[in-house]
Amino acid sequence: MNNITPSPFTPPCSDDSTPSPIRPEWVPLDEIAETWADFSVFAHHAQALQAVGNAFLALSFEMSAHTHYNQAYHGLWKLSSAMVAQGIAEAITDLRETCQQWVSAYQWLERFANEDRHDEERLSAIRDLFGTISAQQNRVRLLLARLQEEQRRVQRNGALMVHLGHLSSSLATGEKEEG
Repeated sequence: MNNITPSPFTPPCSDDSTPSPIRPEWVPLDEIAETWADFSVFAHHAQALQAVGNAFLALSFEMSAHTHYNQAYHGLWKLSSAMVAQGIAEAITDLRETCQQWVSAYQWLERFANEDRHDEERLSAIRDLFGTISAQQNRVRLLLARLQEEQRRVQRNGALMVHLGHLSSSLATGEKEEG
């Protein structure tokens, strides 16, 4: 039996994450999805299928979080700060679930890696997936911290923020509103 010792386990995302100086962003998930789809050929093992399923659930929850986030800011000019904060809260909930799904994918992949014999090509693919999971967990954890900070700012100030390079209110520019 080939035992793989993956890179150190990245703990689940948590509320007490320390933000990094790197500004996390939403990223296209196509390449990650394709990586997991390619690995799904090994899904004739229950553990591999479970890992693939959890990875796709993680990607789905992240896409949902991004949708909630975009919807909150799409109506930025029309929505109250409470509505924007609610949209961000829904995105935060989905990102927390994203984190949980990556933890589950890691655990199932680890079981698959350690419970069966694998050729070198498959071992390499498994190692790459451990790295992918770790990178995703770190990126999502930082994104979660960013959204939590945005939510606190909206709730505290009631002022809308700068989004996509557009000023969201006259409060941001210091100009007086007409009317």
